[in-house]
Amino acid sequence: MGVMFSIMNEEYEGKANEEFEDDLELYRKETKTNARKATIVTTIFIALFFILLQNPYQKFKDYRSLKNLNKPITKYFQSGEKKYESKFNDNHFVTTEWYENGQKKSQDISYREYIVETRWYKNGQKESESKFDKDINPIGLSSEWHENGNKRWQGNFKKGKPDGLFVEWHQNGNKFTEYNYNEGEIISSSFWNSKGEPVDSKKEALKE
Repeated sequence: MGVMFSIMNEEYEGKANEEFEDDLELYRKETKTNARKATIVTTIFIALFFILLQNPYQKFKDYRSLKNLNKPITKYFQSGEKKYESKFNDNHFVTTEWYENGQKKSQDISYREYIVETRWYKNGQKESESKFDKDINPIGLSSEWHENGNKRWQGNFKKGKPDGLFVEWHQNGNKFTEYNYNEGEIISSSFWNSKGEPVDSKKEALKE
């Protein structure tokens, strides 16, 4: 879904070159960033609430009366298939969603300092895997896949900014683009068309 580039859009607007702006626009159209942020923020809030309840030094008069909050919160489709579940496990909070066909749709695992987010296509193929810090900034290695299973893009983030090598692939598996970043700034870039031939720009690489 390209959520990484969408989250960074406001920060880099007006600073990136034309090719990078094309990247941001492409990913912006393919994601629902605001909805995703709202989901993550809600997950963090609930996770912190549950973690607070696990604190042995809290001053609740009857802690035992709160034990039912540790039970999973579950919702179902009309068909009876599981739709949503959130639960607290040890030191982390897990939120999982399913498609009505029973395939897993998403899973967010919330820790004190970060969230690990995974998404799947309806056919069961993994769609994306990424990590966010407590301020909802992407950190570490993030990856996305085409629905056919081929890698779509992969890159590393440092404090919410792309840092190091970012690579995109065409749906057929051939390399599409390659960007080198230094704390959000593009150092170099290369492009290939779907046949694997090197070209001068991303627009040329998109041509059939």
